[in-house]
Amino acid sequence: MRAKFPKFFRENCLDFFLFNFLIVLPSIRFFDKILSIPIFVIYFIVANIIYIFRTKISNLKIFRYKWWILFIVVSTVLNCIIYPKVDDRKNSGKGSTGDDAIILAAQTLKTTGKLYDVYIDENTPISPGPGWVLINSGFVLLDLYVFFSPFYLLILFLVLRKYVFNDKELNMFALFTGITLVFWELLFNGHDILPFSLSFLIISIVIFYKSHDKSSLWQFIVLGFLLGILSTSRIVFIFLPFLFSFLVMNLNRKKGVILLIVSLSVNLFFNIYFYSINTRFQPLHLFNKGLGILGKEVFIFLLLLGCLGFFFFTRLKSYQLILFEKRVFIILGMFFFPIAYIDLIRIDFQFSVWEGANYLMPLLGFYILQTISNMNFEIK
Repeated sequence: MRAKFPKFFRENCLDFFLFNFLIVLPSIRFFDKILSIPIFVIYFIVANIIYIFRTKISNLKIFRYKWWILFIVVSTVLNCIIYPKVDDRKNSGKGSTGDDAIILAAQTLKTTGKLYDVYIDENTPISPGPGWVLINSGFVLLDLYVFFSPFYLLILFLVLRKYVFNDKELNMFALFTGITLVFWELLFNGHDILPFSLSFLIISIVIFYKSHDKSSLWQFIVLGFLLGILSTSRIVFIFLPFLFSFLVMNLNRKKGVILLIVSLSVNLFFNIYFYSINTRFQPLHLFNKGLGILGKEVFIFLLLLGCLGFFFFTRLKSYQLILFEKRVFIILGMFFFPIAYIDLIRIDFQFSVWEGANYLMPLLGFYILQTISNMNFEIK
């Protein structure tokens, strides 16, 4: 037994590091806010035991059943119960404003339609971009916001089931997602960073498989439109059309070019239009926020590093899904990972107000996908 654990950590060093810094450590915010740090120690031990023995856990007979369906149902039911209670806390000056940005912007469609002529408060600008707000406005206008995140969670699992995993592997995906307490925090406070993080993985998987099969160019036009909408979710995601399009060009040049033209056109149209009709285009504040977290020197360094990584990894051919998603994960990680942990240092490790933990959420699905693929499962 003594020999097995050093060997395990040698062979899984990077993955073990990522597990703790993407799933376990960000969850400390939940314990610092609601429970206590000593209880986090118990969670830390249990979560790492699950990680170390994940293969044995997946081989248990109980994992033959479709527990991932139950995970979606339970998540949705809990959200229907807990989200309204969390939302009501705002009346007493508590709770999260994570849902207000989408809700307030979408509600302007009943009046001015400008999206950004309302404010959450004087210190909290609206971050979600116009295309993302518009395509999800139905959840607000039809009073169905409680189903916003569960809807994208369902779509993700259905896409994974269709293209990638069998039921046992989906159960493991649900398990790793379920032990990520930042996931539950964002689900219950209605923050839109969770659904657009799920959307990253959804569209990444679909784009990869559609670039391989004999799908028509019209399907790639639709994918380009959806990618363009998703890339408006935050103003800083304007690089997403280039990222996915360049990766696809290695597989099918014509489809990659179509994806780039359509997605970039959609992104620019929505951002330029709403920039032109608003006195203040609030999503732009994220550039200043990023500079505030990183500092000018670090920001420039990471930008240059990200550009080098972008052009290096997008030139590599990715004929397997896991390699394709690993490229996306690495490039996104170059931006999100430093911002998240530099933010923690900036606030002197005050975990309860660590907003940077949210920035790790777009990486989560890609990491879990790779972790499960490394468990010697047979991928479709």
